[in-house]
Amino acid sequence: MISQKRFKQLQQQYSAPMPCPDEVRGTPDLYCVAGAFLRFCHGGIGLGFPECSETATAIQSIHGSLSWDEAYDIADHIIKANDNGDIVLAWQLLNNVICVAASVD
Repeated sequence: MISQKRFKQLQQQYSAPMPCPDEVRGTPDLYCVAGAFLRFCHGGIGLGFPECSETATAIQSIHGSLSWDEAYDIADHIIKANDNGDIVLAWQLLNNVICVAASVD
């Protein structure tokens, strides 16, 4: 589980997420909000621009009461917000999942 304090650390450690143009998908120094989340959860290892399925798996790992479809839908919203350039919304969506997970688990 990720606490609000750890979420703030995540945002500080990965303070420059960006939308994903196709030509940077494999670039190790670049990442989106979902990529920051996966890297934070896995000790700095992970794709900078993960697919929805990878992000959904990580969401389920912190919020086990979500179904696969629910986790996938949340992951899709986070990635779409990020790739549309709304980084603030992507962070908010991720934070909402973390807050709910903390209150449920």
